[in-house]
Formats: sequence, C-alpha cells, structure tokens
Amino acid sequence: MATDPVSRVKEDISVKELIVSIQGWIRYLWSKWWVLLVAGILGAILGLCYAILKVPVYTATTTFVLERGDGKGGLSQYELDSANQLLKLQNKNKN
Repeated sequence: MATDPVSRVKEDISVKELIVSIQGWIRYLWSKWWVLLVAGILGAILGLCYAILKVPVYTATTTFVLERGDGKGGLSQYELDSANQLLKLQNKNKN
C-alpha cells in the first residue's frame, strides 16, 4: 500500500463535515434556482400537454369457457354434489 497522503482514502466523516457538505450543496442549488425553476416549469408544461393531447387507450379481455356436459365441472359441480350429499344425510336422519 502507498503511504503518501494523496493516495490514502478517508474512510470516516464527522457529523460536522456532513452538515458542512450538505450546506454547500444547498448553497449551490440555491445559486442555480432560476435553472431549476425554468426546468420545473418546462417539465410541467410538457407533462400537461402530453396529458391533454394523449388519447387514452382502454383495453379489456374476457374469457369464455365451455364445459362438457358429462358432470365433471369445476367448483359449481362440487358444490352441487356436496349439497346433494347433505340433503341425503338430512333425509336419512329424519327416517
């Protein structure tokens, strides 16, 4: 490893250095307020024009399932079989 001060990387930062660095960035951005304002207004105008001029496209999909009439349906067939078995049990208990 090199021992000269230029090649060494500082690995830690104090809270004070962090605050000073953030303040420097805030001052820099504040000095460019007009550029940020113009970019914001231009972006808002472009976004508004796009929203007004773009025609929305609505899409929908549907599925249609035909089942065979052999009594091997889906959940509804299961529910009917269960209801029939329950009725048979109730009738058996009444007798």
